[in-house]
Parts: sequence; C-alpha cells; structure tokens
Amino acid sequence: MDATHSGAPSESTPVLNHAQISAIRNLDPANGDKLVKKILQIFLDTSIDLIKQIEDAVINQNAEDLCHAAHSLKSSSANVGAESLSVIAKKMELCGRSCELNQARPLLDNLQQQYQQAATEIKKLLNKA
Repeated sequence: MDATHSGAPSESTPVLNHAQISAIRNLDPANGDKLVKKILQIFLDTSIDLIKQIEDAVINQNAEDLCHAAHSLKSSSANVGAESLSVIAKKMELCGRSCELNQARPLLDNLQQQYQQAATEIKKLLNKA
C-alpha cells in the first residue's frame, strides 16, 4: 500500500450509491421505506462508535483493534451504499492486518471526511422518509 495515497475517491464518486438503497428497499416491497430508514438509522447509531474505535486504534498503535473496527465499518458502509467510505475502511483494515499502522494515520483524515459526508447524506434521506 502506498502511504502517500490518501485513499480519496474520485471527484465523480457519489457519497451514497442509491442503487444499494433501492436494493434494500426492494427486499420488502410492502415496507421497503421503513426497512431503509431502520437500516440507515442503525448505521448512524453504530458507525460513529466504529470511527472512534479506529481513531483510538491508530493513536494507540493497536493493529488488532484497527483491523476489527475497520472491517466492521467497511462492511456496514458497503451495505448502505457508502462505497467511498467502505474503500477507505478496507485500506485501514489491511493496515491493521499487516501491522502497518504508520500507513493508517494518513488515511484517518480522509476516513473522517468520508464518514461526515456519508452521515450527512444519510440524515437527508432519513429526513425525507
């Protein structure tokens, strides 16, 4: 992994993949909007703790905690269509798995930025629902 690469997505990458949101909605045709709202709210409720765990793991140089928290964030963000956030979380997971914590630190700012953008978009969707 290149430590100088920020893991930033391209300018054209949407914050949320709305096809993924639609796929969640289609799991329950009768109550799809309620299901989407519930899943997005669970993501917001749990992901902030994962971000904090990742920050703490990087600061405390704890590769195992970084790997676990980043893995969870990678999966949950992919599930709600926050693909750019998921990509960065995957890179951080790999840093933890390979004990290359010095390479995780440069990714942290971008992870936080992508999380804020995803959370903002999710809150907009929740306010519409």
